[in-house]
Amino acid sequence: MYLIEFGDYLLKGFILANILWDVIMYVSKESRLSLDNK
Repeated sequence: MYLIEFGDYLLKGFILANILWDVIMYVSKESRLSLDNK
């Protein structure tokens, strides 16, 4: 039971980390573009 809960927690954390990474990459790309345009 504990292992299943731990695996579920890891999976959720992994998905959250992926979403955060995508957001960070997108924001840095956007800010770089806006800096180039100035």
